Amino acid sequence: MKPLAQTSPTQRDNPSAHERPNQARAAIARTYATLSFVSLTATAVVIGVHHVYREGWVLLLPFAVLAALPYLLVRWFRVSGSRPSLWAYALLSTVIIGGFSFVDGFLDHVLNALLGLYATATGQEADHLERAFRVLPPTHLIGDFFYEATGILEFVAGVVAAYYAYRFLRAAIVNRSNQPESK
Repeated sequence: MKPLAQTSPTQRDNPSAHERPNQARAAIARTYATLSFVSLTATAVVIGVHHVYREGWVLLLPFAVLAALPYLLVRWFRVSGSRPSLWAYALLSTVIIGGFSFVDGFLDHVLNALLGLYATATGQEADHLERAFRVLPPTHLIGDFFYEATGILEFVAGVVAAYYAYRFLRAAIVNRSNQPESK
């Protein structure tokens, strides 16, 4: 099986009618791979900024590694076209999007911002309302604009990353299933 990344120059210049759809699917998969790893990396950077702001510089290295992993896994898939590389990318996407973006970003920040808006609209004091879902222990940063804004941005970036991760994984699976078996 050929890697997803490259085709030979002769195939690019004079493809047969059967190879053209395969090349188009491979190009779509490459495009979605790029969009996916860029959006997943941006999400990881926002998550890193948010958590480093909360907990301190000790988390900088782990989140730097987390931000580098999407590129490395997409590169591995482009070179090998293997299933384990695709599964590893899907697992990383699930951790970043589900674990951080949804649980921390949506449940801990977006819902609580909506709860604050509800309190303001109904005339209740926001101090008397409990945060909807506490993912992390209480912090002195609750209500801090930068902290809350990066928490909400985690979710927004995660939605974009989820869309492109889905499109990439779907295109990669379709492209793999249409590849001729190598002997």
